[in-house]
Amino acid sequence: MTALAALGTRATGTIPDSSVTPVGNGSYATEMPDDSNITADYANPPSTSEVYTTANASGPIPTNDWWTTIALGTNGDPHGQGAVVGLPYYADTNARGLTVQYPTDWFGNPADQGFLKMDYLNTPQLTIGNTNQSSYAQSAADDWGDWHVRTTWGEGTGAAMDVTMARGCPLFFVEYGGGNASLTFETKDSRPSNVVLADDANVSVWANRGNVLGVSVDGITADNYTKHYGIFAPADTSWSGTGTSTLTSSLNGQGYLTVALLPEASTSVLDLFETYAYNFVRGTSVDWTYTDTDSNGNVVSSVRSTFSFQTEEKAESTAGDNETLTCLFPHQWKHSSAPLTDYSYFSPRGTLKLLAGASFETEMTYPGILPFLNDEGTYDTGTLAGYVDRLESNALWQNGTGSNTNTYWTGKDYNRNWQVIPITQQVGDTAARDFFLNGIKDRLGAWLTAKDTSHNTAEEEELFYYHDTVGSLIGFPDGFGSASILNDHHFHYGYFVNAAAEIARMDEQWVSEYGAMVDLLVREYANWEHASGATPSGTLPKESPKDAFPFMRNFDPYGGHSFAGGDDAAADGNNQESSSEAVNAYAGMIKWAEMTDNTAMRDAAIAAYTHEVNAIWDYWFDPNHDSFPATWGDTTSSGDACNDANAPPWGAPDFNYASIVWSTGYDHHVFWGPLDTVEIFGINWLPINGHSLYLGWDQTYARENWNDMTRTRELETTCKSGVGAPDTDFLGGWKTAAWGYRSLHDASNAVSLMEAELPLDDSGGGGSSTPFTYHWVHNMDALGTVDTSIVADVSMFAVFDNGGSKTYIAYNPTDSTTTVTFSDGFSMDVPANAQKTSTGSVTSGLAGGSNGGGGGDCTSNYSGTAGDGWSLTATDSTSANETVWEFEPSNTAGWVDIQFYEDANGDGSKEWVGYRMDDTDGDNVHTHTRSNAGDGGSIDVRFVWDNGSGSQYMSSTQTHTYC
Repeated sequence: MTALAALGTRATGTIPDSSVTPVGNGSYATEMPDDSNITADYANPPSTSEVYTTANASGPIPTNDWWTTIALGTNGDPHGQGAVVGLPYYADTNARGLTVQYPTDWFGNPADQGFLKMDYLNTPQLTIGNTNQSSYAQSAADDWGDWHVRTTWGEGTGAAMDVTMARGCPLFFVEYGGGNASLTFETKDSRPSNVVLADDANVSVWANRGNVLGVSVDGITADNYTKHYGIFAPADTSWSGTGTSTLTSSLNGQGYLTVALLPEASTSVLDLFETYAYNFVRGTSVDWTYTDTDSNGNVVSSVRSTFSFQTEEKAESTAGDNETLTCLFPHQWKHSSAPLTDYSYFSPRGTLKLLAGASFETEMTYPGILPFLNDEGTYDTGTLAGYVDRLESNALWQNGTGSNTNTYWTGKDYNRNWQVIPITQQVGDTAARDFFLNGIKDRLGAWLTAKDTSHNTAEEEELFYYHDTVGSLIGFPDGFGSASILNDHHFHYGYFVNAAAEIARMDEQWVSEYGAMVDLLVREYANWEHASGATPSGTLPKESPKDAFPFMRNFDPYGGHSFAGGDDAAADGNNQESSSEAVNAYAGMIKWAEMTDNTAMRDAAIAAYTHEVNAIWDYWFDPNHDSFPATWGDTTSSGDACNDANAPPWGAPDFNYASIVWSTGYDHHVFWGPLDTVEIFGINWLPINGHSLYLGWDQTYARENWNDMTRTRELETTCKSGVGAPDTDFLGGWKTAAWGYRSLHDASNAVSLMEAELPLDDSGGGGSSTPFTYHWVHNMDALGTVDTSIVADVSMFAVFDNGGSKTYIAYNPTDSTTTVTFSDGFSMDVPANAQKTSTGSVTSGLAGGSNGGGGGDCTSNYSGTAGDGWSLTATDSTSANETVWEFEPSNTAGWVDIQFYEDANGDGSKEWVGYRMDDTDGDNVHTHTRSNAGDGGSIDVRFVWDNGSGSQYMSSTQTHTYC
């Protein structure tokens, strides 16, 4: 194991200035804040002793992945406690090597299960090991890509062993640095501490080509599972132990081997796998392309994903360059025209279909989002305005400040407050608009500034700390494992980014001051660029943001959805509960990118959003039952509805919906002790907003899902007081989620349910507000249902159908009027930085709008007190990729030098480099033009100038964020 850095040091008491790294007007800490003088109890992030990587590995750790347990042993296990579930396989790194299974059925009878999982508990297994090492001290991640990992056992010893595995790939590529290959066939009960080999009688070799073997292990469990393996060694290799439970070989001195999980025992399958077995996977990469309009002028709103392999061809390879075998998941093969083989595998995600090739493509339709809804509702405007006033009379921060909150609950407060800002504009309440806008600007700016105490907080509270041990920006106070095991960062910080996007709609000056810090928050959960492999350090996020974070931390590009678990330390692999909060995070990323004119960020966000919502329909909802069976949970009732009155759902959880998706399967429950069945359903609905329209794609399923919830909740009316009917008296904080979801498939009923219980307790802090809920539900009542058949040539749009009458809505984030065209031929002009409906309703932002990728300039102003004072104007040209700097000192200066903190030598190290500015007009305004193409998102700059008496002045350092 190689320590990436010392354990992030913890400051004592207040935060020293030396540990604060400025980014624009914001900053982050490079020492973990101390909690000894505050009431919060901060969890320690993973230490170097919990990071297992080799000397070859570099860059930030990909936490929250399907294989993270290999690199992050937060439980003290040097081999990781969690499972490595790549599908179709289930694997375990342990002291003996890599143990592999490929279950082909569910555990038990699905009808009897609350937690439905693949049957790894009864499936025979195979362990890949080394004859020279019976027990390795540790295993470690050695290299990785977008969906593969290479694991090393015995680094630096004479018995080193590497195994490369990839998500969806039924091949395991094994390389030895000493010793001989060992393969053992074992029963389901075999463990590293108690190896139980299969009886030799159960092992059959049905193909023996010398170096290539076809082996089956038959019926050694009560479930009578039979497993088939292909073993591919170098030419002229011989094997010892054929026909027994243990195979060994010197591999003809070549030191490599491939083990394959075969879909059947046949020579034709063995031939197919032999073709590709000797192409060892060395790289995996995904490339996303968002296209709004194709080359023929058709509006398509397409997300094309290209999944590519890079391989090393061994001498025995007969496959083409970079070709291998991989399985496409349902969310992939449903959206791909790639030629597939005739073979497939069972998995908890549904049927995996085998492909042979170097790459494949999928194409999905991006369905669009809206930042908010317009003034189209069936509400009473006076009532809506009154609800705004009522909310304004409450405290902004219902979930507390400082030690009394954490990043998740702060995000909930941001969500409630920013959502009402467009509504204040629509009812013409400028005072309320400014109240909520200034509130979130001040609070979010304070959170993005280390040592800020403007909300009566201590320096150690409400800040972000960069933990360079793994490469993660962590907010404190933390919660739900967000620090200790890096859980849920997309959930927490997605709320921050959505709030920032609303600020950007209204105030471009705030963006110029704090935008670079917001970009870091986005990169924390969804870094859209690949890191170069630089070793994380405290200043790396500022100096080279893309290198400070792993690629798309929370989003699994091959699995098609996000994972919330940071350390992947469970026997069932990784998981995600609130898929809707993941969607919220990527929607916030889309909006922020559009408002700040960051096309690369936007395209990655659109890809993540599009895949996430499609995966939700395949794996959380699954209306076609091609992932989990329709009978799941049908017979799990205890027979006594109130027997477990403190843990809903009461009675039989036989609904067709997964509240948690695990690597191995699905669960009908949640991680906390719910008080109301609506929590189990609503956790995959909230927060309702303009990104939530996907929840209404399938109206039949949405109604069934609601009915499942109310049918299950009906038992609550007999088990607890205060619930008058299955669809009333929802737990506080969950009403907006329930009514908002209901409005997407039965708006009139949602209006009736809502009107009977308004106003909400706006001081509760849990969910959305009365004005937002009233506005949303009545808007859906007027607009009808979302029409998924029509898309637009902008990223923020929606089309609704109400009895055949369509309403088109589009947002234009640019700084000039834009004609938005829809795929059915309808078009309309949308004003700059505004959202417009086809009925003429317009809600405009106060900011000038982004440049929209079409060129233009934006200007930032700075000033300081050095010398007799000075002022600076920096004008960024997005079309020319350059910045014009105009510096004017208060004194008359004979010369001025502009200095940039840059990598002048191209070796990765930065230093101050000066350039003499021009004053050709003699007006004491000194200018310099610089290409900003290679600077990333920002540059540090300072000025040195003549003081008129033989000496010089120097300005303070300014961080300029490019537009």
